[in-house]
Amino acid sequence: MTNVENKAFTDATVDLDGKRFVRCRFVNCHLRYTGGECRMQGCHIAKGCVYQFDGAALNVALLLNDLGLTAIQFGSGSPSQA
Repeated sequence: MTNVENKAFTDATVDLDGKRFVRCRFVNCHLRYTGGECRMQGCHIAKGCVYQFDGAALNVALLLNDLGLTAIQFGSGSPSQA
């Protein structure tokens, strides 16, 4: 896993998979996650960031949402929950 430490991300698209973020800051970022290994320690994610779940991560997010274990609100581009 790649370590990313003390970095500030602003107005960026950030792929989370395969990275360990330590004391990083995210402002107005697009955070993309597909289900690979990822860790965040001491990070700050500001309002204005959006999350994109794809692949296995999307499947888990949908299941947790269906079970009432999260309050994820999926946007219009998300797959339907039939």
